[in-house]
Amino acid sequence: MVQFGRRRAFLREAEWRCADPVFERSLNNEMNAWLEETGGPSVSDPHPDRTAAREIARRMGGRVLLSVKSGRSRAPEVYMGRRQMSLAFPGKMLKLR
Repeated sequence: MVQFGRRRAFLREAEWRCADPVFERSLNNEMNAWLEETGGPSVSDPHPDRTAAREIARRMGGRVLLSVKSGRSRAPEVYMGRRQMSLAFPGKMLKLR
């Protein structure tokens, strides 16, 4: 759980959830931008959602209140899939299906 001012949001498997749909969209847009810029959490990161939440909190002026590792998380596979969906080339984006 991450707090941004009076709003709180949850990150699970690379998707943000928030009671405010406009703010939720902003979080997911920032997440997509971060993934495109950096590739996201390391492939060997044991807690990719925690790493992503910390980075988005840093970028958007929030703070992580609570981090809990779920049982069998698909997060590593989700981040890998999102990382492979778009490959950045200078001046172009190549989208893979």
